[in-house]
Amino acid sequence: MKYLLRPLFILACTLFIINQLSESQQIFLPYIHAYLDDLLCFPIVLTLILFLLRKIYRNPHYRFTTTQIVFAVAYFSLVFEVFLPYFSANYRGDVWDVVAYGLGAWVFWKWMQP
Repeated sequence: MKYLLRPLFILACTLFIINQLSESQQIFLPYIHAYLDDLLCFPIVLTLILFLLRKIYRNPHYRFTTTQIVFAVAYFSLVFEVFLPYFSANYRGDVWDVVAYGLGAWVFWKWMQP
C-alpha cells in the first residue's frame, strides 16, 4: 500500500483528476489537454500494475525490467496511436503522444519504481 502513497504517484493522480475535471467543464489548455494524460499514463498505470504484481507474487521487491517498460510503451503506442486511429475516425495518431508515453515511462523507471 505504501507504493500508492508515494508523492509522485499522488501528484500524477491529482494532475490527471484536475485535467479530467477541467475538460469536463470545457476548459481546454492546448498542450496540457493534448499531452498531459499521455505523460501521466505510465506513472499511474505502471505503479498500479507494480502494486498488484507485488501482491500477487508476494514479493515487495519485484521490479519491472527495462524491457518490460519499453514493451509497455510500444504496446500502448501501437494500440492507441496506430491501430485505433486506423479502425476508427474517433481516434487520431500523434507521434507526440508516443513521446509523452516515453517520457512518462522514463519518469516511472527513474523515480517511481522503488
